[in-house]
Amino acid sequence: MLKTSYDFDQAVLPTGAPAKTNILLRFRADIPESPRRNLNLSLVIDRSGSMAGAPLHHALKAAESVVDQLEPLDTLSVVVYDDAVDTPVPPQSVRDQAALKTAIRQVRAGGITNLSGGWLKGCEYVKTQLDPQKINRVLLLTDGHANMGIQDPKLLTATSAQKAEEGITTTTLGFAQGFNEDRLCCMIQKKEEVG
Repeated sequence: MLKTSYDFDQAVLPTGAPAKTNILLRFRADIPESPRRNLNLSLVIDRSGSMAGAPLHHALKAAESVVDQLEPLDTLSVVVYDDAVDTPVPPQSVRDQAALKTAIRQVRAGGITNLSGGWLKGCEYVKTQLDPQKINRVLLLTDGHANMGIQDPKLLTATSAQKAEEGITTTTLGFAQGFNEDRLCCMIQKKEEVG
């Protein structure tokens, strides 16, 4: 059985006039639980200037929510990027969720956008911990804009396919109005792990 719920970002909405608002949809399916596979995950967060304000806030909240779902046998790294690529959390077992979330909360918006640099650093961390018994994944949280590093969609697609062949899957999550859906879609390979 599928259950849905929703929340608006405004408590009161005007009537009789067009207005823009954001809505958060939640879907919950009641299915029998099966043991989940452990994760080898790199959260790659875009902290460039175009993410300043609400987009970065929401991306960081999403990253914290991911941390809440992780278990001690999972491996996590956190990469942040603008024109520079930094690693607030190097690959490690998830033993102290509070410390991991504190590191995520300290991320601040910066300069221009080296999307490929951040993403490839996340792939590198997943590869160093690669385990065929785990789900090996990079979760890229971004508006999809890039003005530094690899910007050609064909090259991003080819690189993403190569990473998928190595066993590293990328999932993208777009933030901000006008996020670059085309660029993000080219980074997702159809090969998915089941388990």
